[in-house]
Amino acid sequence: MNAVQQLSFSKHKIVANDDLALFAIKGTEGIGSTFLTKLSYQQCCDFLQIESEEIEELERLQRSADSSRVNGIRDYLVNRDNTVFPSLCLIVGAPADIKEIDGMASTNGTSLVNINIPKNSDRLLIDGQGRRKGIELALAIKSHLSGHHIDVKIVFVPTELIKESEKLVKQIFTDYHYALKKPTPSQSIYFDSEQIINNFAKELIKITDARGVPFSAAVATQRLKCGQIFTLTNVVDFICIFMGVTKTEVNKILSNSEKYDFYLLQLSRYIEILYQHLPFEKFQNMQQKEWKRHTSEHVACCAIGLKALGYIGNSLLEDAAFTTDTQLAEFNEDALKGLSKLPLDERKNPLWLRSEIYQSIEGKIKIIKSSERRLARVICSELRIQPSKTTIR
Repeated sequence: MNAVQQLSFSKHKIVANDDLALFAIKGTEGIGSTFLTKLSYQQCCDFLQIESEEIEELERLQRSADSSRVNGIRDYLVNRDNTVFPSLCLIVGAPADIKEIDGMASTNGTSLVNINIPKNSDRLLIDGQGRRKGIELALAIKSHLSGHHIDVKIVFVPTELIKESEKLVKQIFTDYHYALKKPTPSQSIYFDSEQIINNFAKELIKITDARGVPFSAAVATQRLKCGQIFTLTNVVDFICIFMGVTKTEVNKILSNSEKYDFYLLQLSRYIEILYQHLPFEKFQNMQQKEWKRHTSEHVACCAIGLKALGYIGNSLLEDAAFTTDTQLAEFNEDALKGLSKLPLDERKNPLWLRSEIYQSIEGKIKIIKSSERRLARVICSELRIQPSKTTIR
């Protein structure tokens, strides 16, 4: 039986098989002294455990670790080498032995200390249980990760049972997560360089700008503001649809350098043509009120509209592949000349209402969710383009 298995539970108490000795930096926060240290992944598994889910929900001091998040952390550690984690937050009950190391105090008020947490001391992770479980699963696959380290903030409570300091512990958990805002999907794409599709999307924007098309000014990496039309998330969806693949498949396809270059060329060319026939650049240069009114009226200036344009582009690609009997054939742009003649800025137009792109609800015209394929089919019909298989699905 290993140390992980020997971690045991009494009523609301988690203990370990051995004492834990460590160095830490002592500092002061509003709640008093807190301590920052590093534990190896193996130590996390040997000395830390999350609450038993058999404890009644109202008696628990932490939320359950979401299984999909735990598996995601496992995969993150197993499939990536350049990994990094934020710190865990560990609550420890009395007793604990804390000794300042002589001569290791800093002018900023911190000091280096020696801590010994007895094996019978209660301990509880209130932030990091998903990482703790994910690490354990990852070590079962890649044991050499056991020597990697993670930051841990330690907060000591004056009671032997952490449950007896419940109010403080719950408040720390609340303060950690109060008004917590995750990055928007577009921010995650912008900062994540590990996914090929994310790098492709960012390069596509640069290449399009290099062609003299101000596409970058139309794309928001956070939330839309005046002059912007699409988010970076919208652009990634547009790319996948144009290629006729799912987000799961796209990274594998783009890992082929020939296909990467082909789609980069075709998509930048396609966006350049769209700018020739649609008033995107005009909208980007409008003042706030005018921009908001015009973009809200134009069927192409929304996520559904950009997806529809992706399906139209995919239809052109499929037609080119059928005509030339090759999968990497350039599309014929002539059919797109009719785009500027369509009533794309008339949301009340019978063409859109009859096709169930828009609907009238209590006198207000609203776009129908998930209507991008219908919109693409209608536009394809008007432009005499044969819809692709993914468009008519």
